[in-house]
Amino acid sequence: MIDHHLNETQKDNVDHSGGATGVSKPSNRTPRRKKFTGQGICESHHVTAGEGRAKPFPKPNMTQPAPQNTAGHDFLDNQKVHVSGADQTIAGPKTSTAASDPQKFPKGKRAAGPATKPSRSAPRATKGSHFGVETHSAHAPLIDEPGHDPLDAHLIDARFVDPLIMQIVETWRQRQDMVRAMGKLTLQCKAILRRLCAGDKTEANKVYRSIGNGMDHALAQSGHMAVAPLLAARQPLEASRKAYEKKLIALAKNLPIAHMVDETVGLGLPGLAAIVGECGDLSAYKSVAAVWKRCGLAVISGGRQRRVTGEAALEHGYSPTRRSVIWTLTDSLFKAQSAGMKDGAAPGPYRALYDEWKALELAKDLTAGHAHNRALRRVSKKLLCDLTVAWRAKIE
Repeated sequence: MIDHHLNETQKDNVDHSGGATGVSKPSNRTPRRKKFTGQGICESHHVTAGEGRAKPFPKPNMTQPAPQNTAGHDFLDNQKVHVSGADQTIAGPKTSTAASDPQKFPKGKRAAGPATKPSRSAPRATKGSHFGVETHSAHAPLIDEPGHDPLDAHLIDARFVDPLIMQIVETWRQRQDMVRAMGKLTLQCKAILRRLCAGDKTEANKVYRSIGNGMDHALAQSGHMAVAPLLAARQPLEASRKAYEKKLIALAKNLPIAHMVDETVGLGLPGLAAIVGECGDLSAYKSVAAVWKRCGLAVISGGRQRRVTGEAALEHGYSPTRRSVIWTLTDSLFKAQSAGMKDGAAPGPYRALYDEWKALELAKDLTAGHAHNRALRRVSKKLLCDLTVAWRAKIE
């Protein structure tokens, strides 16, 4: 029996003027493969009788707006969801009407399935959501305003609600931003000077100090020319830092424990503002131990609070930057409380406690450096305890 099914090459050789009488000898050559255009992934193909190759459907028009208030419309269209007292409209998927238009898709060539394309701006569905989407109000009502959800009251952090505290916290963060920017420029200056000194770090530091204080050095002039742009960039940052510190002093005078500055030698208004800037309202903590944990001074699972990885990181909640701030303040307090002791002056109360605690640590066969650090750590905790107790006594 003669096989009347023709392949692509045979159909190209058909004499259309005389019918199928001009069929040539089948070619053994493999038909050339069409260039891949990606249509096989995103477009449907349909083969009709008498056509030798698949033809792609016209691409549906996705630019027409979705129908509004029509029967069978998706429930996501114009659906309002109540989020924290604010109504928001969720944009549903854009539905194309091109696939259902009989003029654009003649009989026998209609696409299978609805030609829908989800909107890129629609929120992504979340697991366990009632409406299938999760939305957040851009302008959620404040406390005591109409529409405020009382269930969200537990999300308010009492440590940072007072306007004075919020001003101190924000000003302190701005001051820290200036300090970090200046530190990066300083390190870059020292790196440039090390190149001038053939990698000698000690000599590069001498050149850097000579540039700042005018001391004579053989490479002072060439080093100054090399780092002049960076030094110029540091000047506005330095001015901003001083302005923020001046504002912090003015704000710290209004704190309930501002009197502790006059009662504690070595504790100034800038230091008090730094503690509040890192911890907020000390009286809002549930205990003094919570203040210690905020500052990285807690004891967790029998060990000191520190930076760890894994699941224990959440329990420790350690911030090296915050711990560094507390350490610097305690070191200044220790030096001020120790002033004049070589001349026979009586030590301050915190220095006396330091000496007592250091003696106890040395009795445990610890090194002098280790005992010093542990005693100074206890001084930090004592200072924070005194400030917290004084703050609570003022507001009660």
